[in-house]
Amino acid sequence: MAKISQKRGQCVFCGAFFTGGLSSGTREHIFSDWLADILPKTHTSHTQAITKINHQNDQAFDVISNFIPHNGDELSRKLKIVCKNCNNGWMSRLETEVRGALTDLIKVNHITLTPNIQKVLATWIAVKTAVSEYTDLSTKTISEQDKKFLKDHMVPPASWKIWIGSYEGLDWNKRFMHHGYALYTLNSDFGKICLIPNTQVTAWGIGKVFFYVFSSSNKSCIPNFDSSLLKQIWPPISESITWPPELTFSDYEAHDMAMNAGLKMTFSYIMPIEISQP
Repeated sequence: MAKISQKRGQCVFCGAFFTGGLSSGTREHIFSDWLADILPKTHTSHTQAITKINHQNDQAFDVISNFIPHNGDELSRKLKIVCKNCNNGWMSRLETEVRGALTDLIKVNHITLTPNIQKVLATWIAVKTAVSEYTDLSTKTISEQDKKFLKDHMVPPASWKIWIGSYEGLDWNKRFMHHGYALYTLNSDFGKICLIPNTQVTAWGIGKVFFYVFSSSNKSCIPNFDSSLLKQIWPPISESITWPPELTFSDYEAHDMAMNAGLKMTFSYIMPIEISQP
């Protein structure tokens, strides 16, 4: 697994230290600021729930929950983790590029998601997922290499998987749920590294659209996921997607999908072949 070594006072995408000027630290919204134009800020406070599951053995485990209150609406929360150069540069251009299509999705306007629109949506939600990980450092899994790839290429790495669905409910219009897992192949040094998260699944509800994001530093891991409610947008597998789709998420289905993220997938592995040299 690639080691994640960003420090306080350092941009999580380009690695620049916050030294002033274009390298000054800026506060990045977890949910984009412009979303308030179509999703009004209605809450004076919100709560972040963090749950840790510590497995003692195959039969026993501890569940530890912690609830952290925050002032302001969910859309107001910001993290000082991005430099001015990134925030006002490629990240700003991405926000401009995604705004039209994402607004149509949130408002359930009829739209055709072309391969290019799918790419832009996938890149935007991948960046938001990378930012959201800094709300709980203990479950942060996305590597420096993947974040730098996002910045340099304006697309997620090919190993990421991203799905999208139409949501019809009230509880998930401004919510995300992030899971950090330790996912290793059987031939890895499991005893030493099993407690280090290397895989994440994050569910996002934004207005009337639902995103599901998977990534792993274990590049031999390939997620297999099938849901009639979700369409894969990264890597693109469809030329175009007609929106809105016929099937939509209810509150129950959105919560079930988010809470049981890891259980909704099966995994295949690319196993390395050991060759003995005489």
